[in-house]
Amino acid sequence: GANRADTWSKVKRGAALNRERAPEPGKGEMADFVRSAFFIHDEKLPRVYALGECAMQEALADACLADPRARAHLRLGVCVSVSKPMLNLDPSRSFFSLTQSLPDAMAQYLSRTYVCGGPVQNIIAACATGAYSLWQGYSWLREGLCDVAVCGSVESSLHPLYVAGFHRLGVLTATPRPFDQARSGFILGEGAGVLVLEKAESAQERGVSVYGQLLAPTLGADTSGPVAFDESGKTIAAVVRRALAKEGIKLSDLDYINLHGTGTRLNDLAESRALRLIDPDANRISLSSTKAATGHLLGACGSVEAVLTLCALKDQFVPPTANLETIDPDCGLDFTPRQGRACELRTAGSLSFGFGGAIGVLIFRQ
Repeated sequence: GANRADTWSKVKRGAALNRERAPEPGKGEMADFVRSAFFIHDEKLPRVYALGECAMQEALADACLADPRARAHLRLGVCVSVSKPMLNLDPSRSFFSLTQSLPDAMAQYLSRTYVCGGPVQNIIAACATGAYSLWQGYSWLREGLCDVAVCGSVESSLHPLYVAGFHRLGVLTATPRPFDQARSGFILGEGAGVLVLEKAESAQERGVSVYGQLLAPTLGADTSGPVAFDESGKTIAAVVRRALAKEGIKLSDLDYINLHGTGTRLNDLAESRALRLIDPDANRISLSSTKAATGHLLGACGSVEAVLTLCALKDQFVPPTANLETIDPDCGLDFTPRQGRACELRTAGSLSFGFGGAIGVLIFRQ
């Protein structure tokens, strides 16, 4: 969707991204795959800038900060991150400089455009970039470095170079089926998620609508290899345990978890095993992966899924795992197949894992 409400509406009803076939470099399908991208952008800058600015505008408006006068007395920190160089889909039609393609150019651009005045930083953590960026904003607020932290991530990797890389890894599929017995990979997507973080008293003073409380974000790493995690799930489980221990809660205290759930054989298995290591009765928790609906947004997935988790808390609704027909018995948990459900939700989590081993755990309270 082109905004939060439209995206959440489609995710709630189980809309899924499906293709006739996964794109194969060198077989005439790459250009069609890129042209089919939803978000159309005709400016000279790479389209990823428009995605980032769209999300930034919506987040500021939602937090009653769209008017420059409303934020003139506030120090806004910006950590809206991009995880890889921003390549233009059609370099022959428009030109952009090397500095405009570097990942940290996005946060700098947004900070200048909205005259933010607080710290500016880009964090690269592959598919955990969004979670790491929220941790950074949380830390700035704790340290008093800004009054408001605008955090998240944005990515548009629908470029032949990036698509070819994932094709060579063998992880692209025509129909994404997270946690399904027949799963074989994901569909690449593009998008942006931007959240406004501030202390409770600040939000109350301005009378803004609050979606939830971000509890202490927790980061970690799995050093098993550059693209694969420990199949036993032990490393993931250790990071999730640390996150729970910070708040003195158990896994069963989470009413819903938005899983990383890429739909690849190894990720879904390791993630499921991790939850069962923490709590053998983890099947009592409502779980789902929204990547069959949004596509795998790579660097943007952590922040977009954080937004969807907050929408779930707000609407008291567990979104489904689209396309999930037959749950893999080796995964064997409640992944909310195909159809979401109304549910009493007080606390929810979001998990992110990235190539290189980055792990991010976010916990939100109503």
